[in-house]
Amino acid sequence: MYSETLLNDVTIERYKGSVPNPDWDNFVSQLPDVSYLQTSAWSMVNDNDPHQQSYTRVVIKEGGGVVAGFQLTIRRYPKVGNIGFIIQGPCLRHPEPKYYDLIAASLKKLLKSENLLYLAICLNYAYTGLAEHLESRKFFKAFTGMPPIINTKATVLLDLTLSENELFEQLDAGRRRNVRKGEKFKFDTRLGTREDISTFYSLMLHTCNQRGVEPLIENVDYFYSVWDLFHAKGWVTLHMAEVENRCICSTFCYHLGDTYRSQHWGWTREFSKERIAESFIWKDILLAKNMGYKKYDCVQVNPVIAEKILSGAELSDQLKSLQDYGVTDFKVKWGGKLVKYPGKYVIFRNKFVKCGCYFLFKTNFCMKLVKRIKMMTAMG
Repeated sequence: MYSETLLNDVTIERYKGSVPNPDWDNFVSQLPDVSYLQTSAWSMVNDNDPHQQSYTRVVIKEGGGVVAGFQLTIRRYPKVGNIGFIIQGPCLRHPEPKYYDLIAASLKKLLKSENLLYLAICLNYAYTGLAEHLESRKFFKAFTGMPPIINTKATVLLDLTLSENELFEQLDAGRRRNVRKGEKFKFDTRLGTREDISTFYSLMLHTCNQRGVEPLIENVDYFYSVWDLFHAKGWVTLHMAEVENRCICSTFCYHLGDTYRSQHWGWTREFSKERIAESFIWKDILLAKNMGYKKYDCVQVNPVIAEKILSGAELSDQLKSLQDYGVTDFKVKWGGKLVKYPGKYVIFRNKFVKCGCYFLFKTNFCMKLVKRIKMMTAMG
């Protein structure tokens, strides 16, 4: 561990590697809108990552207590170099400019000390003001296609502080009708255990196959690892719906701070006419509310499609043909608020790296070169 004491009783500590940090995790787990991706436990989940990832955690303390910080992932690309990135960070007790300054300064130091080509910060939606601050510190909006590729650009948040009736009235009229129909169909719900993870994973793979998409998690061992590191802390829940003791649909949810995230989903697609899936998700929302969480995060929607649906505007055939149209339409109809992520900001090692990234990503230089070579080959 590296420690540096500044003026005004501020200390900056730096930890390297996938090691548990209880003080940091306790701080993170109590913040609103926080992501599990910023916990030290998460660094241990990916300890055997094939991309040769490593982690560095910066913890800022004031008066002996943690007030801010972030977890940086470093990914090594053979024959190219290293890049660093922060996903859904940083973490702050109070979003104040003085902490923004300390975070920006710490990032610049890591850029040099870790010998990074560039450092990217994929901002948490709770800290929109940090984006302008980073721009004033020579951070730039990332070019399209720059690693890491972040799929989640927006989400829908349900306000669980509302009463059950108020939540229900927020639902789309068709959704309310379907939930009522599903409640008439007799099925059981229960909290799953570690022994149920393989069943959930099979359901998730089945859903991905039905949608024609590749699963983001390619190995069931990932979920066992998450469970072993998170469940005892009360950070993860496996919720299952069963008919005659057979699981039909299930959710694997993360919850820290004040937010319950419906992260992963699986369904056999049975009993669709009985609306079991919609009724089960409604029960999942109520479960989160009864557990004391203030927000239910639907995790990922297409922001363009979501805005169109919420405004009542007619969607073009092109938007309806997009792969995430169905998922976005399904999630938006639960009501709630559309929340966009501020985006990805980067700082480069030097102007040469910046120029190289510009030609690779901004101008789609590689794609154009490949197309040109194919044309020349065909002509020859």
